[in-house]
Amino acid sequence: MEGIGILIGCTLLFFILPSLYFAYKLAYPKISSLTLSPKSLGLEFYEKKISYDNSGIDAWYFPADSDYVTIMIPGFGIDKTYLIKLIKPLHEAKINLLVTDFQLQSNINTKTLCTFGLNESAIILNIIRWIKSQNNFKNKKISIVSFSIGASAAFIASTKNEPIDALIMDSAIYDVKAILKVALQRMFGMIGFLFFPITMYFFKLFIKHDPNEINLMNYVSFSKAKKVLIIHSKKDTVSNWHLAEEFFKKMLIKKEIWLTESDHTQTFFDLPSGYVSRVCATIKDCENKGDVDEVIKK
Repeated sequence: MEGIGILIGCTLLFFILPSLYFAYKLAYPKISSLTLSPKSLGLEFYEKKISYDNSGIDAWYFPADSDYVTIMIPGFGIDKTYLIKLIKPLHEAKINLLVTDFQLQSNINTKTLCTFGLNESAIILNIIRWIKSQNNFKNKKISIVSFSIGASAAFIASTKNEPIDALIMDSAIYDVKAILKVALQRMFGMIGFLFFPITMYFFKLFIKHDPNEINLMNYVSFSKAKKVLIIHSKKDTVSNWHLAEEFFKKMLIKKEIWLTESDHTQTFFDLPSGYVSRVCATIKDCENKGDVDEVIKK
């Protein structure tokens, strides 16, 4: 009997410890450190501290003489430098840019709880309110260029009452549970599904939210954004493109979708010219002058 007890205990530890570790890494991901400065590309920028309603966000601000201001939000565990090559052409298109880190945190060296869009959406709303409170940004059109989980947070924010003139969602995470299942299967192979319920239990304890809430389908009918561009790859190894297509069909606002052949958040690096053309057209609400063969409009 003692041997059976030891076997049961070891089996439980086999499932519990990896699940606990995996859930913790999801809730408190390590953020990559800044490796580049916009100065390396010859860009004029300012370090900006965005403070509104107890939200303290460090951002890069790239000023431009235009009627557009765009918030840029990278994906899971990513810092501002990931966006540097995209920042330059958008800034050259005369768009004011506010570039944040993943999780919109004020100190990149401090681990911050990741709720996969729920808490982060509230911070995005505070950034929008801060923009509206600044004299040099008054009456400017506000847009968001967002990636992966950052895109999920941005869409949830768009369901509230703050104005978003254009929202670009690149490789959004539409269903966190689906992503976790794929990640566990990759980590543990065919027995990955056995770790799923335990991981979800610990993840729920860490984030203090029901993971079932983190599904953009729950919000699809409530967005108040004036226009949305979905960018997603048919070869995305993280977020299934069928979810993006289903989400697109259910949206009730002005929208378009661009289905590419790149991997997760890689479309800009593979198709930089077409990417910038589509994004700028969405931000400025004008016709895309590039190749539109892969864009489905509705």
